[in-house]
Amino acid sequence: MQYVIDKPMATDPGTTFNYSSGATELLAYIFQKETGQDIEAYGEEHLFAPLGIKHHWKRTYLGVVDTEGGLYLTGAD
Repeated sequence: MQYVIDKPMATDPGTTFNYSSGATELLAYIFQKETGQDIEAYGEEHLFAPLGIKHHWKRTYLGVVDTEGGLYLTGAD
């Protein structure tokens, strides 16, 4: 997480869209740290199940949800 926090901004905030997988990982880390909840379980309860979406969320070798691109959905979902 420190690596992501220490990265310099490429441009001034709000001027250019630039996707950062590190930012999505950082947000998931903050979510879990502050709520004590697993983001996949939370997403299942509050988003995927209510919408009837079937999904698979890959985890890293450390067991952390891969929020930078590990969410697999069907075409219909």
